[in-house]
Amino acid sequence: MTRRWQEIINMLLAAWLFVSPWALGYVHEAAARNAWAFGAVLFALAAFAASVPRYWKEVLEILLGTWLIVSPWALQFASRFLIARNTATVGALFVVFAAWALYRGAHSAERLLGQH
Repeated sequence: MTRRWQEIINMLLAAWLFVSPWALGYVHEAAARNAWAFGAVLFALAAFAASVPRYWKEVLEILLGTWLIVSPWALQFASRFLIARNTATVGALFVVFAAWALYRGAHSAERLLGQH
């Protein structure tokens, strides 16, 4: 089983996202539901990607992370600074680590093919 550090960090981020409504005392219902739903989905996706790396999983993580970045405005909880910052930061980190994993995967494929 291949484990990439980016996916392990993403699992921790997703777990944090899931528990953050309780830990930070979210009072905005849509923000809490967003955190629970996306925390669970992203955890499952990262766990699966850690064991079976696939290009589409990284792309999906980037798309879901992008949603987390814009969700404070889309779900109208941007005025709740702590909640919005937490959600957007987790989303941005998901995008960064998934993009890094994509880059490393492409770079590894080039080395295997003898291309530089």
